[in-house]
Amino acid sequence: MKEGPFDEAKKHRILRFLHTHSHSIAMAEPEHDLTALTEGPSVLQDLLDMMKAMDSDHFAAMEQLVSLSAESVTQVTNPASSRPSVPRPRSRS
Repeated sequence: MKEGPFDEAKKHRILRFLHTHSHSIAMAEPEHDLTALTEGPSVLQDLLDMMKAMDSDHFAAMEQLVSLSAESVTQVTNPASSRPSVPRPRSRS
């Protein structure tokens, strides 16, 4: 993580967040720690941006895997979405 073309401040922020939230002593009462909820999404975005900048092949493979997984979930939760639509006959009024 030390080497590579990525913003040093963002690298430091990612490391600080991970160190803070990865040790049980620092997280005695995680249900009361709103830092993870407020800062987490932006740190995760920084982490994904760093992965994309430093290992674009790995990032692209992960992105493809997530995309395929999302399609599978859609088919399981909404099977009709995977079936071709059949036009309904018009009713005569």
